Amino acid sequence: MKKLVLIDGNALIFRAFYATANRMTRSVDQTPTNALYLFASIILKLIENHDFDEMIVALDSPGKKIRHQAFDDYKANRKQIPDELKLQFPLIKEFLSLTNIETIEIEGYEADDILGSLACKAQKEGWLVQIFTGDRDLLQLIDDHIQIHMMRKGLSEVEVFDANHLDEVYHIQPKQIIDVKALMGDASDNIPGVKGIGEKTAFDLIIRFGSVQEVYQHVDELKGKLKEKLIEGKESALLSYQLATIDTHMQIDFDLQDAKYESYNPVALHEFFKKYDIKSLMKYTKESQASYFSCEVSIVQKVSPSLLQPHAMIYIDFDGDNYHYKDLRGVAISTGNRCEYISKDCLLFDFDFIDYLQNKAIEKSVYDIKKSCILLEKLNIFPQGFSFDILLANYLLNQNINEDVQTLLSMYQISLTPLNKQATFEEIASYAGSIASACFSIQEEVKRRIQQIDNEKLLYEVEQPLALILKKMEQFGVLVDVQLLDTLSKEYEQKINLLEQEIHHLANNDDLNINSSKQLADLLYRQLQLPCNKKMSTSADDLIKIQDLHPIVPKILEYRKYTKLLNTYIDAFYTYKDEHHRIH
Repeated sequence: MKKLVLIDGNALIFRAFYATANRMTRSVDQTPTNALYLFASIILKLIENHDFDEMIVALDSPGKKIRHQAFDDYKANRKQIPDELKLQFPLIKEFLSLTNIETIEIEGYEADDILGSLACKAQKEGWLVQIFTGDRDLLQLIDDHIQIHMMRKGLSEVEVFDANHLDEVYHIQPKQIIDVKALMGDASDNIPGVKGIGEKTAFDLIIRFGSVQEVYQHVDELKGKLKEKLIEGKESALLSYQLATIDTHMQIDFDLQDAKYESYNPVALHEFFKKYDIKSLMKYTKESQASYFSCEVSIVQKVSPSLLQPHAMIYIDFDGDNYHYKDLRGVAISTGNRCEYISKDCLLFDFDFIDYLQNKAIEKSVYDIKKSCILLEKLNIFPQGFSFDILLANYLLNQNINEDVQTLLSMYQISLTPLNKQATFEEIASYAGSIASACFSIQEEVKRRIQQIDNEKLLYEVEQPLALILKKMEQFGVLVDVQLLDTLSKEYEQKINLLEQEIHHLANNDDLNINSSKQLADLLYRQLQLPCNKKMSTSADDLIKIQDLHPIVPKILEYRKYTKLLNTYIDAFYTYKDEHHRIH
């Protein structure tokens, strides 16, 4: 599943500014840079340490928003943005541009609405969405494949919320965040709520009744001042509900189909940090001697015989993430001073090049031997003589390196201009050829470093032969015993149904939703009076502590075990197996 990281830009920028306002940093020309520094630091750490396919930053547009049409005083109590922060917004946007991160800002709308609409759109298209924010309002967006990463202290303290964790912490469902805010209001956004109702009372009412509408349906069951406040504040509560609801249906002109984050250009970023005297972030650019790499790449119908030499660098170009389900797009070959790119259609009829690739006696270098062999073999080309895999070699030099070629080349102060998402065939060929030529230019240095740390034997006798074994394993796949899966599936379903009946019987409640942490917490800690912590947690660790105090608790633990086995593992095998019942 592809992963989309969404950043609540305004929330992060304001937090960055006020967290460091008492130690304001400035460039030589006295431009304030404290918010820029902390914001950039967080974004670069995310890029470096977080696994994702695309990243988008959403920003508020200046001026009045759509919500002002419903409530003219919306956000009216907000303080004027300090001049020191205003000056940094253009710098932050410039930084985002240099890091190749998509930035979306739509007139009349807030970042929350952009995030909500993008998240729902991405989820429908099969993405896992992770939203980084410090704003609790966004918890309403949580869904099956939408998580909220709540940042407390930058990235050093992040609490990940899905529906279960939200239930454990607050005992409500995601959409009920709107109901809570409708009652308690929000001083920062000037959402009025119901006068006199604070956070605790708002949560208690929604946990008890489920929604604002249900609160007012049962308002006569309440007594005293609380009832009076609710009746007097009904109109305000309904307005606040409208203001607190994030728009998830905006039409945003952004195509997720081919979305793919292409690393940043460290050269330009280095110059940017240098200009604003942010030396501590230059570690991310490694640019003291870095330079762009460019070369002339010829697109050919037949590879020139003069390139079919020993130790030429081969780069297999394909479009996608999983090479088992995609074909190669073309092949680039470089001998340093010359580079050519041949498309798949032409490759199939270039028999001299095919013979060269299949000739074991001619040693060739390659970027990612496993991927390259799999893609070529799908075309009935069986390469031999790949004697040096520059990707594997660099992995031995730095185990933190990923399969991103930009990251690899940056270790040698080389930067490639990232490929545009709507790149033409010529641009794709040029990019692939540049990779092949750049890799050729550093291969002797890589070999020298491997020799220096005495890892030649490990590379040539272990890692590269192992990669070819792994290739065969991936191609062959793992056979799934579908008959056993069917048996286990039926057996576990029966166990789950039986456990469900037993739990309902012990709870004396056939309507109990065993998958609801809120209902379980109410049953265990309020009705059965079992001991609990302040959060009334129903996590496995907490239930194990009380499993000997009531027979229903071990039944719940067993029920969870079998539902997890069925839903997470057994059902997943059905999803990933191919027509031959194999998983690759």
